[in-house]
Amino acid sequence: MKVEIIARETIKPSSPTPHHNRSFKLSFIDQIADAATFTALITGWANTALGFPDAVTPDFCAAALFPPREEAFPVESDAFDHKRRVGISRRYVFDGSKIAALQVKSTSEGVPQPTRVEAVSALLWQSALAVSRSNLTSTQMSSSLIWSVNLRPRLMPPLSKHSFGNLAIPIIPEADEGETDLSSFICHLKRGIAELKDNYGNKLEADERLSLILDQVMKIANLLHKVDTRNSYALVSWCKFPLYEADFGWGKPTWVTVGDVFEVANVIVLADTRDGTGIEAWVTLTEEDMALFETNQELLMFGSLNPSALS
Repeated sequence: MKVEIIARETIKPSSPTPHHNRSFKLSFIDQIADAATFTALITGWANTALGFPDAVTPDFCAAALFPPREEAFPVESDAFDHKRRVGISRRYVFDGSKIAALQVKSTSEGVPQPTRVEAVSALLWQSALAVSRSNLTSTQMSSSLIWSVNLRPRLMPPLSKHSFGNLAIPIIPEADEGETDLSSFICHLKRGIAELKDNYGNKLEADERLSLILDQVMKIANLLHKVDTRNSYALVSWCKFPLYEADFGWGKPTWVTVGDVFEVANVIVLADTRDGTGIEAWVTLTEEDMALFETNQELLMFGSLNPSALS
C-alpha cells in the first residue's frame, strides 16, 4: 500500500506529556540577581499568573544603599578566569535524618548548635580538601572557602527579603594547615558570619558599604591569582528559599535543581530537597579529584550519590 502525505501541518500527539512530568528552565545573570531575587521573581510571577491579589512586589531600595559608581572597577575583567580548571559535577543528597546525625557529630564546645547548611557545607569542604591534599601528597595544605551569604537580613536596618538585585556578599573562611576535624571547619564558617554581622550590622554610609564589598572582591581576586588555587573552593547555598512553593496553575514542582551547569572545578551549590528537611548538593571538581571524592566513606555515611529525584 502506498503511503500518502495528507497534511503537512504540525499535528499534536493524542497523549501529550502530563504536566507533572514537564521540565521548565529559567536562566538569569548573577550580576543582576541572586537566589533571593530569583525566588521572589518566580513567586511573584506564579502568584500573578493565578490572579492572587497579594503577589510579591519587588523592592528596589538597594540602589539607594549601594548607588552606581562611575569609576572603573578595580579588578581586571579576566581576574576571575585566571587558572580556572575544568571540572565534572556530581549530585549528592543528604536527607533530614542524616543531616541531624551530622549535626550531632559536628557539635563541639565552640559550636554547640551547627545549622543544617553549616554542617553539610563543612562536610563537603572537609571532604574536598582531603581529596586535594591526597592528590598533592601534602596534608599540611591550608584552604579557603568563598562562601556567598545573603546580606539582606544582616544590614542595619535589615532589607526586605524581596529587595531586588544581587545582595549576596562573599565571606572567605580559611582552614589552617593540617586541620581535619569537622567541627573546626564549622567554627571557621561561624566566625566568618560573625565578622560579616560586625561589619555590616552597623549604620554605614553608602561609600563605606561599597568599600567593604570591594575589599572582599579584591581578596577573592588575589586568592584566585595565587600560584596554586587547588585548595580554594566556592560554595553557594540556595537553602531556605521557597523554591518549591511556586505554582503556575499545574501544581507545585516535584524537583527544583541547579543542575550540572558549572564547568569550573571546586564549586559547590546547595539547595533544599522538596520536603524541606534534606539538602541537595551539586559538587564540581576536577576529574582526578572527583575519582577520590566519590569514594570518601565519611561523606557517603551522610550523603547519597545521585538518588532518584522522584522517589
